[in-house]
Amino acid sequence: MAQPSFFIHSFIHARFKAYIHRRQLEIVSAVYLLNEVKP
Repeated sequence: MAQPSFFIHSFIHARFKAYIHRRQLEIVSAVYLLNEVKP
């Protein structure tokens, strides 16, 4: 039987990866918009 801490760790890791992915999309679109707005 696997340790509960392993499940907790992988759960947190998955949440963290999803959060980073979302932030990455926001950052990329923000940079794109900034480049578009530049004169």
